[in-house]
Amino acid sequence: MSSATVIRELSRFAKTTPASSQFAVDWLRKVPQNPNAVVCHPASTTAVADVLRWCSNHKVPVVPQGGYTGLVQGSVPHGSDIAVILSTRKLQDCAIDVSEQSMLCGAGLTLAHAQDSAAASGFSFPLDMGSKHSCTVGGNAATNAGGIHVVRFGSFRSNILAATAVLSCGSVVKAGNGLRKDNTGYDLKQLWVGSEGTLGVITDVAVALHPKATGRTTLRVQLADLREVDTLFSVARATFGPLLGAFEVIDAAGLGACGALEDDSVAVVAIVDVLEFADAPVHSQLEQFSATVPPNFDVRVAESGESQRRLWELRETLPVKLASMGPIYKFDLSFQREHFFDIVPKVREMVPPSVLVTGYGHFGDGNVHLNIVDRAGTQDAHIRGPVTDFIYSRTATLRGSISAEHGIGVEKKAAFHSLCQPQQLEMMRQIKQCFDPTGTMNP
Repeated sequence: MSSATVIRELSRFAKTTPASSQFAVDWLRKVPQNPNAVVCHPASTTAVADVLRWCSNHKVPVVPQGGYTGLVQGSVPHGSDIAVILSTRKLQDCAIDVSEQSMLCGAGLTLAHAQDSAAASGFSFPLDMGSKHSCTVGGNAATNAGGIHVVRFGSFRSNILAATAVLSCGSVVKAGNGLRKDNTGYDLKQLWVGSEGTLGVITDVAVALHPKATGRTTLRVQLADLREVDTLFSVARATFGPLLGAFEVIDAAGLGACGALEDDSVAVVAIVDVLEFADAPVHSQLEQFSATVPPNFDVRVAESGESQRRLWELRETLPVKLASMGPIYKFDLSFQREHFFDIVPKVREMVPPSVLVTGYGHFGDGNVHLNIVDRAGTQDAHIRGPVTDFIYSRTATLRGSISAEHGIGVEKKAAFHSLCQPQQLEMMRQIKQCFDPTGTMNP
C-alpha cells in the first residue's frame, strides 16, 4: 500500500497529508524523517475512531502525537514503512465544572491553555512545566507528566478523574465518571496514563482542579555542597507543609551554562516557591524558615514579580539553552532524595572537559534531569556506550527509575527490557494484546 492510498482513504475522516519534518522528526532531531509517513488531524473522538479502525483493518501503524515535545523518540515513526502520525491538536474541548472543581480537557489542549482557563475560574491546574505553551494535556496524560508542582499536587496520575480513549479497533471507551471515589471494577483510565499511546488514543480527560493561591514567595537558596540540598528540603517541608509549591535545583554546571553562576563557591541553587492563601499568610513561616536553616545557607527572597519571573525563567529555559550548545543526551531519572546528585559527578569523571554534564530538576520528588552536552561533537560513541550503560546500571543499583516523567519511547526500550522483571514484561504484553490485538498502536 502506498502513502497516497493511505492519504486518500483517511481523508474521508480527517485532513490527511504527507508528514513534514514538523511532525515526522523528533524535537531533539535524532530520528531521521520517515519519507512514507503521513499525518492525520481528526477533530473529534468519532473521527479518531474511524481512523484507528481503518488502520487496524489494514495493519497500518499509528503513532499518536500531541505537542511534539517528547524527548524519548516515542511520538514519531521510525524507519521507512508506511505509518500514520495521528495528531490530537484539533481536540480542543475545554469545560470547567466549578462546583466539582474539575476540568474536562480535550487531548489537544495545550497545558498553558488549561492553566489559563483554570485561573480565570479561580482555580489552579495541577501541572506546570517549561514546555507548557507547546505540550498538550493528552500528551501529559499519556506520559504521566509531572513538572515542577509534583511536590504539592502529585503527577498527572494523581489528578485524573476520568478519561475517554479510542482503542485500535475503533471502540470508544469512557473510564471514570469524574468522582473522587469510585471503586467499581478495575481503574482502566490509569492504564492509559503513562502508556505513551500504546494502548489507544486518549481524546479527553477530566482533571481535578485546586484552590488558586492568592500569592507566592519565591526563594533562591545558594549552597556550597550538593549534600546540603536534602537538609534544605527537610527544613522547607517541615516549615511550609502543604504551602510548599515547588522545590527545584540547578547545579553549578547548569548555572554556568546560563551565565547565572555568581562564584565558584556555589555548588547548587534551589528555587523554592511558597504559596499563600487568604486564610494562610506565610510571613511567620518565612521567618521561622530563615531562623532554622543553617547560617551558611545563602537565602534570598525574590522581592518583586519581575525577579520571580526571571528566576523561574532561568529554570524553564535551561533545557533549551543546553540543547543549543551541541549534541545533547538527556536522562530522566528518579531516586530517593538522598541519592539525587549521586550519579552526576560520577558521569562527569567519565568524560573529557569538553563535555558538559549537569544535573537539575525536581528535587522535591526525586526527579533529576541529567543532561550531557557533547560541545565538541566527538564523544557520541562513548556517551551512547559506556556512559549510558553506567547510568542505567547505577540507577538500578540505587533502586531508581530510568524514566521519571518522559516515558520510555524508543530510546529507552532496550534498557527498559533489560531492567524490568520478566514477569512484569509478560503482564504488560498481555495488557497490550488485550487493548491492541493487531499491534498497530505506537509499535
